[in-house]
Amino acid sequence: MTLEEENDNVQAVANAIQRHDKYCSVKSKGRERSFPLPSPQVAGTMTQQRAYAMDKAADIVRTSKIGGL
Repeated sequence: MTLEEENDNVQAVANAIQRHDKYCSVKSKGRERSFPLPSPQVAGTMTQQRAYAMDKAADIVRTSKIGGL
């Protein structure tokens, strides 16, 4: 998995967090993995909410090895 693909996965997960999705599926190398998502931040500015979603998404992608499926 390239860095670009990992960043795409982080963006997809962050978008799902901000949409209040409960689960997200990410496809990589022909495999798909689903996992639960945290609640989005609802207070603060849109920039703060996005930063929270990006931080949580990066944690999910890196700790669950989605980036390197």
